[in-house]
Amino acid sequence: MLSGLKRLSVRCGQQYVSLSTTTSAYGESTVKMWIDGRPVESKTSEWIDLTNPATNEVISRVPKCTQAEMQTAVDSCKKAFDSWKSVSPLTRQQALFRLQSLIKRDMKKIADNITKEQGKTLPDAEGDVSRGLQVVEHACSVPSLMLGETLPNVSRDMDTYSWRIPLGVISWYLPVQLPGYDSPMDVSIALATGNTMVLKPSEQDPGVCMMLVELAKEAGVPDGCVNVIHGQHEAVTILTFTQSHSLELIKLVNISTNAEHVMGNGCNRIWEQGIMEWSCLTVTKSRHSISRHGESELHHCRHYGDGICLQNG
Repeated sequence: MLSGLKRLSVRCGQQYVSLSTTTSAYGESTVKMWIDGRPVESKTSEWIDLTNPATNEVISRVPKCTQAEMQTAVDSCKKAFDSWKSVSPLTRQQALFRLQSLIKRDMKKIADNITKEQGKTLPDAEGDVSRGLQVVEHACSVPSLMLGETLPNVSRDMDTYSWRIPLGVISWYLPVQLPGYDSPMDVSIALATGNTMVLKPSEQDPGVCMMLVELAKEAGVPDGCVNVIHGQHEAVTILTFTQSHSLELIKLVNISTNAEHVMGNGCNRIWEQGIMEWSCLTVTKSRHSISRHGESELHHCRHYGDGICLQNG
């Protein structure tokens, strides 16, 4: 039934017993990368202090990953995509069912991490995780989400068909505000639709993202389907303009500077908007007219000539 997935659990009665924990990737002294299904220590010489906002205590250090490390993460996702895209939607659905169960199991741990890194009250943090869990539950309906459309006889001797197919490697830059919501949302939808992804969490609260990728591994998601790198604005530039052009979709957040980088350096590259359909877009004729967007408004971009298309909402 799960031939397309690597099973990382042991059947014990009606329970799945975990073979990993949600702590190994988030070390005491440094935050690890996550590449090919395992935590990897960065070889960078530049680090960012991660502090507890309640006490200003430095609780860990976040690496500014090197260009080579980021390229390794992208290459790993590209390799995993070759097989993951061919896994049936029903099989991917089963992995998401398990991921949903694991998030419920570890909800308090995840919320505690948000409180420690971000300073939210525990009820607020639990609310973030609950909203993220709702999206994972929605992603479990992937067979219906992936349905195409057919219209016979649209004209003489002409039928129309549409298919929803995986794009490839997606790069997701997560905002600082809602790690308990954004991480599960992005990972579940991307995996459900057959894509692989490189995540770059905020350097201010990377813990939830690291816990989530371990849960994804425990749920049976194959190694390389979700990788995590760390950094600041330079990570956007490096990942966006990798020379291999391996990325098919980029999600940017928070700052107009990122959009200007995308436009200024990548106008010769068409970034597909993807299978998701949005109702409101901001379209500018020139990259110089990009204004600052709200924290959750700048999501997807698409180039056309010297213009740029940004999603609102």
